[in-house]
Amino acid sequence: KVRGIPKPYKFSLGTKSVVEARRKRDDLLKEIDIHWQILKTDTLQIEESMLFGEVAKRWSEIVRTKVEETTFENYRKVMNAHVLPRFGNTPIDSMTSLDIETFISKLECKSKTKQNILTPFRLIMKFAKKHEIIPSNPFIDVDPIKKTKNEQKRPLSLEEIRPFIDALNPYWRPLFILLFFSGVRIAEASALKWKRVDLKNGVVKIRRNLVRGKGGKLIYKAPKTESSIRDVKLPEFVIEALREQRKRTWKGDGD
Repeated sequence: KVRGIPKPYKFSLGTKSVVEARRKRDDLLKEIDIHWQILKTDTLQIEESMLFGEVAKRWSEIVRTKVEETTFENYRKVMNAHVLPRFGNTPIDSMTSLDIETFISKLECKSKTKQNILTPFRLIMKFAKKHEIIPSNPFIDVDPIKKTKNEQKRPLSLEEIRPFIDALNPYWRPLFILLFFSGVRIAEASALKWKRVDLKNGVVKIRRNLVRGKGGKLIYKAPKTESSIRDVKLPEFVIEALREQRKRTWKGDGD
């Protein structure tokens, strides 16, 4: 404990000699044994340790300019709900892999949600190591989250899909037939224009996603990976569903 200093501090002993550093360390330990604190700090170079919350704020200001708004919002939500209440006021250089694994063990959620919580947490610690705020990243020694067998994704059966499709408003039925039986993602389907739907050859051309940008505004974005830019061959019954939808929505301008 250092008198008058409310937050944890690191001390630089101001010497390059290992022998001299050990001597100074031993003198300080004796002082602590006698007085329960260090009385004289004028000869020490005191370096204030940054709190995890402070580092997280700096990271967020930078990462916000690099990721989609929806991604950043997901990061913000899980950090505010789970990570910052536990580690926000903790000196970041005092955090250990044991602290993190203990935190993970107390999360009462499925493995997928745990992974979502840990994603920005990992990125912040990586950021801190990159910029020499911490000497090493404790996440290196943290075991990865593993899915349990009962959490494996199970696709719906035809018996489960059929009553759902039948219950839909006819306007939305073609969309869900496309989603269920083509592998096209919702953001890709939302961005589809009729000029990219080849009913004759039974193909939809995936070229863009419809996502939320800054301020919540919907914008068209190119897929993140080249493999996502693709032509998807459709079964005949899906083509028929799209023909029905085309009758309702096509304006004759290609869109």
